[in-house]
Amino acid sequence: MAQLLTRLLQEKSILEWADAHYKRTNRWPTQRSGPVHESPQLTWRQIHDSLYRGNLRSSGGSSLAQLLHHRRGIENRSNLPPLSVEQIARWARAHRSRTGAWPHRRSGLIAEARDLTWKKLNSALRAGSRDLPRGYTLAKVLVKHCGARTKRNIPPLTISMVLRWADDHHKRTGHWPTSHSGRVLADGQESWVAIDKALRDGVRHLPGGSSLSRLLAERRNAGRPSINKILIEHKGKLYLRREPKRRAARVQAPALKPISTVEVLRWVDSHYRRTGRWPGSNHGRIADEPLLTWHVIDHQLRPGGRIRAAGVNSLVDLLRTHRDVWNSRGKRLLSEDRISDWIVEHFERTGTWPTAQSGSVKESPGDTWLAITRALFYGSRGLKRGSSLSTLVRQCRIQLDDPALQTVTAAQILAWADEHRAKTGDWPKSTSGSVAQAPHLTWQAIHGRLRAGKINGEGSRTLVQLLQKHRGRPNQAQLPRLSIAQIVEWARRHLDRTGQWPHGGSGPVVDAPSENWKAIDSAFWNGTRGLPGQTSLSDVLVRHCGKRDNRNPPRLTVKQILAWADRHHAKHGSWPKTESGPIREAPGESWWTVNDALKQGKRGLPVRMRVLGLLCKHRGLRDPQNPPRLTIRQILQWADDHYERTGEWPSRQSGKVLPDAHERWSTIDSKLQRGGRGLRGGSTLVRVLSTHRRVQYRRRGLPLSVEQMIEWAQSHHELTGTLPRAESGPVRGVAGENWKAIDAALRSGSRNLRGKSSLERLLESRYQPPFAGCGQRLSVKKILGWAEDFRRRVGRWPTKHSAYVHPPPRRGERWSTIDLALREGLRGLPGGSSLQKLLRKPPHR
Repeated sequence: MAQLLTRLLQEKSILEWADAHYKRTNRWPTQRSGPVHESPQLTWRQIHDSLYRGNLRSSGGSSLAQLLHHRRGIENRSNLPPLSVEQIARWARAHRSRTGAWPHRRSGLIAEARDLTWKKLNSALRAGSRDLPRGYTLAKVLVKHCGARTKRNIPPLTISMVLRWADDHHKRTGHWPTSHSGRVLADGQESWVAIDKALRDGVRHLPGGSSLSRLLAERRNAGRPSINKILIEHKGKLYLRREPKRRAARVQAPALKPISTVEVLRWVDSHYRRTGRWPGSNHGRIADEPLLTWHVIDHQLRPGGRIRAAGVNSLVDLLRTHRDVWNSRGKRLLSEDRISDWIVEHFERTGTWPTAQSGSVKESPGDTWLAITRALFYGSRGLKRGSSLSTLVRQCRIQLDDPALQTVTAAQILAWADEHRAKTGDWPKSTSGSVAQAPHLTWQAIHGRLRAGKINGEGSRTLVQLLQKHRGRPNQAQLPRLSIAQIVEWARRHLDRTGQWPHGGSGPVVDAPSENWKAIDSAFWNGTRGLPGQTSLSDVLVRHCGKRDNRNPPRLTVKQILAWADRHHAKHGSWPKTESGPIREAPGESWWTVNDALKQGKRGLPVRMRVLGLLCKHRGLRDPQNPPRLTIRQILQWADDHYERTGEWPSRQSGKVLPDAHERWSTIDSKLQRGGRGLRGGSTLVRVLSTHRRVQYRRRGLPLSVEQMIEWAQSHHELTGTLPRAESGPVRGVAGENWKAIDAALRSGSRNLRGKSSLERLLESRYQPPFAGCGQRLSVKKILGWAEDFRRRVGRWPTKHSAYVHPPPRRGERWSTIDLALREGLRGLPGGSSLQKLLRKPPHR
């Protein structure tokens, strides 16, 4: 292959192929351009690699890009001239002097640098290419080296500075500036609209609550509009009133006077009384002070503003501190004491204790018991996270000594407990919620009543003691002591009975019905009931019963694993996989754990591979992720065996290769095309068998050309009078070809065609059919013969108005269509003539 490349790839040939590629695609080739159209057995990547490794002698460069750069003048991005930050700064200043604005990424081409855009320059600054410092951007260069301004470094303003700029504008234009006056020429980076916004919002060290027009009206007596709009209040609503021009001079916007917290709170209360909602920063103008907005008040309450209130940084903080309001919707801050008072008031008013479904809270308009329950659970509105409404209700009931609890007796509690056990299968606890037979009571309240000693005639101090005394429920605090020998005996009986060692989820102990394995495991962890603490049931069984310790499994050897695999193969007829389950010869082992130990090299195994890799190495199995290499000689041997067995040569659709059932002919064909497994690629199974075995496949597999298809279409048109379509059947005169296969090859790009086309598109673009209805190819000699027959039959020479060429019943050709074909150059005629001119030439006339 190296000799072939050296013979084919010369600098002149590469440049010719590149020129042809540019004419065909309007782009110069790169190493990713795929196969070379003029030499399909080569790719542009192979040409690039050969130039890079020095296999080819070329004075143009050591890569395809460098060769095209030196010989064709194509820009090479890896060899662009260096740039500097100072040069970029000069280009930016020139751009600003030319356009009045600093450049940015979307400013297009750089006038001083050909074929360079500001976007490419910004990318080079980010990547640190072309000798530029890495991590820069165009904006950073403009700020650091040109003094440009960004949103993060806007300088402060003063009233005197704004007035000085306004005076300069008035001297220059004769008019005072407005927010629509564009840029401030005294400082080209400022604009009057930005100054007006800063005066309104109180940013950039300006007081706020004003505007450019108000400032000039106060300080320069400017801005006398023809109509002035004034806000007035009528019946709780704001209206705009227009005054005539003669009174406009009397209306002037007052300066922002100092505002106290008391005055702001008065406006807040007035807003709440009028609208039913507390004000927010987006609620517009203040009704009591139309020249101010709630946004300005919120801004001035921030640190450094003109309204100073202790511990207040915004309008929300002001409402929370002085009006106990959580937000503008009126949600208040909550506390458990306040909620407890509401619970007691709800009980006194309704006679029932509130729940999450009790609706709205009458004592707090706008609140619901569901919202309070959520606030208690999530810890919002100033509450502590993790509480609940039922907990507060229970505390209130205990404090009030609920009358419903005063009539409860021990017999009634035991009856309720029996029904609870019959329904749920377990005795009730203090955390079991409400009593099913008395929903207004909870087991927690009954437990508290027992602890307070307020159950008549009952000396039990807890609900557990009551059930232990009267129902024999075991008390965890008084369970009998256990011994390790007793637990080991129970575990061995469990193993004999079930085949597995017990664990925490094994349920009750059969030999001791009052015990369960989960309680025993908990006793080991907690060190209760006479057992050592900080251990577990599993550790005790490992230490005293010889149970397998999963945290410290026994060591393995490759020989042992292969022996297990041989026994598995002898029993099941297949080799084990990772999903093959437990290993019967080694209790506690499974093929998954063995595979994991092999991969990580644990448990004394020296190798790092999978079970499949181990079997491939020692038992000759095939690894699908690392299949064996293929050779042309081996493929030909398999093809000969296939031919001897079936009488036909294999194709891509021939299925499995029977001598090696793991191989398929489709896989072999793919590797011959794309390369891999020892094959170089660029070929097919058809080509290999055609070359080495002289196999003649059907014509549909042979390459096609556009000229050949045009010639077949022309013959079809001459015979049938219509152009061929995909449904036109076989190609006449060409064995093994049909128009449907040709159309499919044009669409898919097979058989040496480019693809993404069709038979119809090809004929529309490349084939010029004769006049409609006339399919035969014509010649001058044939037309003259017809004219002589017409003259002998009629007695005069034909014209384009002479109707049919032949008499009935053979009429089909018309002299008018022949005249049009002579004029337009159709049906194989040269064109530029006519029937009259043709017959006028001697010796015909």
